Amino acid sequence: MKHPAVLEAAAVGIPDPNYGEDILACVVPRPDVRVTETELRAFCLAERGRYKTPKTFRFLEELPKGPSGKVQHLKLRTLLQRQRAE
Repeated sequence: MKHPAVLEAAAVGIPDPNYGEDILACVVPRPDVRVTETELRAFCLAERGRYKTPKTFRFLEELPKGPSGKVQHLKLRTLLQRQRAE
């Protein structure tokens, strides 16, 4: 994601009753910058189009990464499931 308020982001698939799966974006905002879900949605719509725009955004302090520095999507999904259960 190229938004100036976003430090890093990762997308994961989430269950959707109509389409089978939809996009959830996990976003780590830059320190001392405020950004809203509405802002990010408008940015994605303009940059990527409706079908590539995440349905949901979650703001996180950091993304789970492995030793190589790559985002661990399985751990990210587990984290999101735990948050949903709380």
